[in-house]
Amino acid sequence: MIAWWNAASGTYSTFIVGVTPPGSPWDFNISGGVGYYLSVTDTTTFTLNGTPLTDVSVALYPGWNAIGWWNTTSTTA
Repeated sequence: MIAWWNAASGTYSTFIVGVTPPGSPWDFNISGGVGYYLSVTDTTTFTLNGTPLTDVSVALYPGWNAIGWWNTTSTTA
């Protein structure tokens, strides 16, 4: 699950991988400068690739994990 705090609505926006259909009202763009909360069921590696950053791997542990994302182009959850 990936979630972020939507200050405009005063709620969390949540996307559940494998449950929430892409393009649904609960889908959202991943935006630069926004912090996201990730919940995983097993130890997982989240890998960021792109420019100007070099490849970055972040270890994720069961439960909630908070990461930030910055990209010059829009991507989706």
